[in-house]
Amino acid sequence: MKTIFLTTAVLSLASTLAFAQQSPTPVPTTPQPDQQIVPGTQRPLNTLPESQARERLMNSGYTNLSTLTSDPSGLWRGTATKDGRSVNITVDGAGRVVQQ
Repeated sequence: MKTIFLTTAVLSLASTLAFAQQSPTPVPTTPQPDQQIVPGTQRPLNTLPESQARERLMNSGYTNLSTLTSDPSGLWRGTATKDGRSVNITVDGAGRVVQQ
């Protein structure tokens, strides 16, 4: 009986660890073939407007924001200051801020 319980516990733990080690889906950096474009622009529909990208950056503690440029995949890129140093930043279509 103890062997069955121990085997069940080990298998349950092993399957939990396998799920925990799956890596997250990366943010695409190139346009997807099925991406729709905002009419009159080259911006994909899943891109935030520049004003919202700037707001996300300021709310995350960035100052001295440069002009943000949108790349073909809809990412906003620029430079800003945080904690007294200049850094490169990216804001994706979901509003996630990535410092490089």
